[in-house]
Amino acid sequence: MCEEAHYECQLLDADNTLDGLDLVILGDSSTLTPVFVDKLRAFHAAGGKLLVSHKGGCDASGKWVLDFLPIQITGELDLYPAYWRTSAAFSPELARTERVFYQPGLIVTAGPATETLAERVLPYFKRDAVGYCSHLQTPPRPESSGQPVIIAGERFVYFADPIFREYRKAGNIAARDAWRLAVQRLIGPAPHGHGLASTIQIYPRRRGTGLLLTLLHYIPVRKALDIDMIEERSSFAGEILRLARAAKEVRVFGTGEKLTPAPDGDGWILPPTKGRLLLEIPAYFQS
Repeated sequence: MCEEAHYECQLLDADNTLDGLDLVILGDSSTLTPVFVDKLRAFHAAGGKLLVSHKGGCDASGKWVLDFLPIQITGELDLYPAYWRTSAAFSPELARTERVFYQPGLIVTAGPATETLAERVLPYFKRDAVGYCSHLQTPPRPESSGQPVIIAGERFVYFADPIFREYRKAGNIAARDAWRLAVQRLIGPAPHGHGLASTIQIYPRRRGTGLLLTLLHYIPVRKALDIDMIEERSSFAGEILRLARAAKEVRVFGTGEKLTPAPDGDGWILPPTKGRLLLEIPAYFQS
């Protein structure tokens, strides 16, 4: 999901330092040790941001241990698939209708100085072999349960549902989009490539005062039972490269061809190259 949203990321364990990070993401089932909890507490107190999903704030016994965040787990959801009812202030697009969420989540309460970005709407009954519905989910009730499912507070966002498992298993775009909006709320848009298609991969590297960008656009296709294939290179035509800093020019590495600025001045128009594109931005890091 970080790759699709064009954020740089790295995998951490309890021994890693958190120095230099803007945001720490705790996955659905991250198991926290006392030592790592202390690191997270110090990181947050120093201005760091946290995004926590489901049981990502728990220890091996399942106890919530991020006591510096105003979240309390009160139970596990047994009536699912449920739905999200999203605040229009958080996402006008997601707020247009209830969004189904297939994985079972947690029932939580939030403390003071928090904002509920989405509430849970329960189905009429749990879909199973006995209570059958023609779809993979049963219809939502008209009223909200009042259970918060996305909670925002000072330098953190918490998801009561396992958003990463949901996206991995069901490809739930609503879960991915809510995650991306939460990240943007915490640390802003991706500094290199915000707004590019999610199928484009972008890898920034600094060279002196300049910035090098490697862009890849290869879309895997399921054409066999056991493996995905990349048969054709995809084009960058029509895509706009946006950068966090102003740049005087963006050039194609090797040829020196200069990219055309976007009509609104916000970014650079990518050429109709297919598959792989190397770009250089001279003096990008000069003050």
